[in-house]
Amino acid sequence: MIAAPTIPMTIDLAVGSHHDDELDQATRALLRELDELGVDAQLAPAAQARAGAKGDVVTCGAILLAVLPVAVPKLLDFLNSWISRDRERRATLKIDCGGKSIELCLAGRSANKADTAALLAAAARLSAAAAQP
Repeated sequence: MIAAPTIPMTIDLAVGSHHDDELDQATRALLRELDELGVDAQLAPAAQARAGAKGDVVTCGAILLAVLPVAVPKLLDFLNSWISRDRERRATLKIDCGGKSIELCLAGRSANKADTAALLAAAARLSAAAAQP
């Protein structure tokens, strides 16, 4: 049986105050909640954190994860719910594949079915392009 390919993603977080300790707390809280949902996620190494991020690996607010395509809608629902609990939170979901990327910014608005479909289609295109010799 062939395992379904996962989509590697990065979640970059931002909080309203831009204080490192608040970003650290938000990052750790999100990581715990993702773990409780059974999502395999980890803090991004500092070299993979968003450009311009200051601080160490914890305070840069970046989380790496890989999910099955079928789980993307539930992940977006979860992130929308998580962000809605504090209007100062913002998250950018980024998919990188073969030197190309797509981003979906979740800040004060919910990802809808069209966003989800576009994200999955782009991920499929990026994966197909990366697989080409």
